Formats: sequence, C-alpha cells, structure tokens
Amino acid sequence: MTSNGRAVFHTLDPELSCRLRELSRTRRSTLFMTLLAGYAAMLHRITGQTDIVVGTPFSDRPERAEHVLGFFVNTLALRFDLSGDPAFTALLDRVRSVALDAYDHARVPFEKVVRELAPVRAVDRTPVFQAFAEFQRAEPFRFDLPGIEAIPLDVGPDKALTDLTVYFTDQPQGIRCHLEYNTDLFDQHTVEGFFTTFRT
Repeated sequence: MTSNGRAVFHTLDPELSCRLRELSRTRRSTLFMTLLAGYAAMLHRITGQTDIVVGTPFSDRPERAEHVLGFFVNTLALRFDLSGDPAFTALLDRVRSVALDAYDHARVPFEKVVRELAPVRAVDRTPVFQAFAEFQRAEPFRFDLPGIEAIPLDVGPDKALTDLTVYFTDQPQGIRCHLEYNTDLFDQHTVEGFFTTFRT
C-alpha cells in the first residue's frame, strides 16, 4: 500500500440536506451521526461486511489545558454492527449509541487503544480502521485585501492517509462531501459509484 491519493467532490442538494437535518433532530442525533450511518451503510454495501470500523477525529481541550496552545484532537475508532440488515433508522440508533459511548471515553489516547487491542500490524495497512470520516460546519470564507478578490478552490490531495476518507461540510447550499481515496486501490469511476451508493 502506498499513500497515493485523489479526491472527488459532491454536494448533496439543499432539499436532501434539509431532510437529513430534520431526520437528525427527530432521531435525537447529530447531523454527523446521520451522515456517519449513511457512510457505514455504504461501506457495508460495497464490502459485504457487517462489522464496520470507522475512524474519526474528536476535538477536546481539557479544562486544565485552558491556557495551553496546541492541537487537542484524538482519533476515535467507531465500530458499527450492521448485522441483520437493519433499517436506516435502526442503524442510526446504533450509530448514535456507539458514538455517544465513544465520546464518553474520548480522552483515552488512540495509541493506547491500539496498544491494548494489539492488532496484527502490517506496513500495508493502518491499524484498527481503513475508513475515516470527519465533519465540520462551514465557516464563511473571508480574505480581504485591497484590490484583491479571493475565492476558495477545491484542490484534491495527492496523498491518502486511509483507503477511503469522507469529509462532510455542512453549508447553507447543501452538505458538501469530499471523498479522498487511495489510487492504488480505487479509480475515480469506482469512487463516484461509492458516492451514488452513499446518496441513495
């Protein structure tokens, strides 16, 4: 395995994005949990596996570090059970439960989790998970200089840290999905198909 990567970018239309936000509210989950359930369902459909593990970052600045500069982010490994072909709302409830439990233990360093699990290590595989998901809320883009107009551009990476990573950005015009993939494993046509499965 190498870290050669590319990305595809899509935006879920505003109507679907609105319906996903509403579903999240009615199921007492976050929008990220709802999108994560869709990602887990997609991974299940394309792999045939019922035991899905997805990595995700968790930002948590301890109170004792209030005046310390630094990047306080831990990686969580979320393990989802898709056995029994659950309906999406049942899967969302499972994802919500797993995520909330993981958040309760978010201060356990990922390195300690890996050490305790002691997985068989291989240079061609990341430990514990090969799929990753991240969520963020869109911040207004501001870059003001006299006489200069700046606009953000999507620039695909040339590196992939996992087999498949999805970055969700909640923005007014719809939920933006940025799928980063390892080009030694997938081609763009295949990943576009993954996105179609996810949207469905």
